[in-house]
Amino acid sequence: MQTIHVNLDGTSLTPLRIDTCATDQHIEFAIKSVTDDDLNTLPLGFYAQHNSGDATKARHYPVKRAGGLISFGDSKSQIYLDHDHRLWVRAKGGIGWQDWTRVNGAGADGYVFTPHVSPDGELTWTNTGDAENPDPVNIRGPVGPQGPQGLQGQRGPQGQKGDTGDVGPQGQKGDRGLRGEKGEKGEQGERGEKGEQGEPGPRGQKGDTGDVGPPGPPGDAASIPLSSSVSSNSTSTAANSRAVKIAYDKAASAAPPGTIMFFAASSAPQGWLKANGAEVSMAAYADLYNAIGTKFGYATGARFRLPDLRGEFIRGWSDGKNVDVGRELGSAQDDAMRNIKWSVGGVGVIGNWVSGDIKTTYFTDSGMSNVQPGTRSDINFDLSKTGMPTAFEIRPRNVALLACIKY
Repeated sequence: MQTIHVNLDGTSLTPLRIDTCATDQHIEFAIKSVTDDDLNTLPLGFYAQHNSGDATKARHYPVKRAGGLISFGDSKSQIYLDHDHRLWVRAKGGIGWQDWTRVNGAGADGYVFTPHVSPDGELTWTNTGDAENPDPVNIRGPVGPQGPQGLQGQRGPQGQKGDTGDVGPQGQKGDRGLRGEKGEKGEQGERGEKGEQGEPGPRGQKGDTGDVGPPGPPGDAASIPLSSSVSSNSTSTAANSRAVKIAYDKAASAAPPGTIMFFAASSAPQGWLKANGAEVSMAAYADLYNAIGTKFGYATGARFRLPDLRGEFIRGWSDGKNVDVGRELGSAQDDAMRNIKWSVGGVGVIGNWVSGDIKTTYFTDSGMSNVQPGTRSDINFDLSKTGMPTAFEIRPRNVALLACIKY
């Protein structure tokens, strides 16, 4: 419930103030002067009649005496305080205005009537006796049309220079510039550290068969039985050619050419190459070329490129599924995130009371402050100020391992 406080100084009615305990806010209204106006026609507002001669019965004044008037809710209830400190009230019902009733005054016994305003704008009365109260009336008027936008204020002084922001992502590689003149030969630098051992080169051609050596001395007669089993643990038999081929085929099929695996080492193991986008020979790595072809790039001179998985995450190929549509096997994809849109416009606010406007406030870091008419404020958002980890890319938690491909 909101309570109306009317302050009297004997000669004029001071501005009405409505306090709201729940929000610790108040609304103030200015007083307008009237002369020959009919009180029945006055809208919501606060008025002062300074001439007792103009306060006539024909203009529906309760007494021919100067004073102040409060008109509520589209002129449905009025309070008049004359300069003799007599307080009059009346309300407007379905058949018109009721007669004025004096509820207080100097030198006369009377009841004290107290007005109350509910949050939805209904004005009711209570009194200190058993007198009949005026009918309730809603004093909340309709919302007026939005006023025109004010002129843009003068540009304020430039603020202090902010802190240097984080380093942005590296820009795209620019066009190659013109080649400069050849400089003078510099002094020979210090010898660098020995580099890592390079990848094994292709196998050389088979050499010519050498001459047959002289026969050796005859050995002791002995025989070792052969076996075609690939699961035997015997130490007294030898594997025949069939067993050797079966074992070889099983080992090769366990990791066929083109298999990708990650290793916790800085170099590729035997039979594997680093998946670093290098160019390799089709002839030297024929099995790997037959498996992946030129999906990851073609190089001149009968060479093809390996996939480059350095610093990349792996995503399963959609292969016809309606997810990640349009991707080809082996194609790369840039980082991205779902689009987010939001904006906050500036709000024009008024610092001091002006007749017909609304008094408003805004909050700053130091508390609540009034601002001048026509000023606006912006809202900026920086995710790094919230304490969340930020970087120049979008990534989950991860562990770096060496990606290799089977040849």
